[in-house]
Amino acid sequence: MRRALARTTFRFRRFLSPLTFHGIKVPMAGDHVVLAVWKRVFRGDYEAPERRALQALLSEGDVVLEMGVGMGVVSGVAAKQNPTVRFESYEANPALIPVIEELHELNGISNITLRNEILLPDADAKEQAFHISASFAESSMIKGDKPMTQT
Repeated sequence: MRRALARTTFRFRRFLSPLTFHGIKVPMAGDHVVLAVWKRVFRGDYEAPERRALQALLSEGDVVLEMGVGMGVVSGVAAKQNPTVRFESYEANPALIPVIEELHELNGISNITLRNEILLPDADAKEQAFHISASFAESSMIKGDKPMTQT
């Protein structure tokens, strides 16, 4: 039943946003939300293995390096539940930065430092192409076979 409800409510996401997810409010009204992401957040199982693993590893006062923030949900839940843990988070997709900042603001999260950058192993590298897909999860530094824009 919940699965069918998730599919049905997707087209009304602009009116139902934000969704409450494991103690945080998640902005879901934007074009970054595709059906698969909506269903997972709606059902409460979005990024479940990642969330469980991170929660099991965190200790008071830890500093976490997060590369590829996506919508900010995994670190948002962890940061809200672990206020003494500090997150240094990097997201390459500039379209997701306002979404992540909104999530932080909606939830009073202040222990995450967010940067719109790509981390590269070569300190001398100046620029790197980033290919943005309609589904943010498919965006990459590697150009795929689906239509993408380049930043």
